[in-house]
Amino acid sequence: MSDAVTEQPGEAELLRKLGELEKEARDPLVPGDLDPWCRRILEKLDAVDRLWQPFRRNQEEVNEQIVTSDPELARRAELLQRKRRDLRERHPDLRRIGRELLAASESETSREPTKEGRVWRNQLLEWAGECRKLEEEQRTWLVESLYRDRGEVG
Repeated sequence: MSDAVTEQPGEAELLRKLGELEKEARDPLVPGDLDPWCRRILEKLDAVDRLWQPFRRNQEEVNEQIVTSDPELARRAELLQRKRRDLRERHPDLRRIGRELLAASESETSREPTKEGRVWRNQLLEWAGECRKLEEEQRTWLVESLYRDRGEVG
């Protein structure tokens, strides 16, 4: 099976940026380094967002292709769309939390929220992992729709 059939435009770059986000989030978070760490994470989230907008439109077309190729997979395609929408809806919350942590870390009157930074890290890693999983799932159902044996005799 050729990757040309299953790899979607922009997918490799999006997955690379998600990997960079995960790598940055896994960097040790030590007191005193929250400010630069938050800035780097927010920068990575912006990069993912810039790539995800056009990629998401393409994924909607892929869902249509899945349903067209194999109407029995319509429920799967609908579930993929719902998962993608849920991930998109969580993205602004991740950005908001990051901005709040950044503001708190810059404040001279408050303690540095390192514990909250660790919680945010876990949320980021979970979100990025779910994004990767969703893209793999979409690819799997596309291949299934194109190549599975439906028992039809030609």
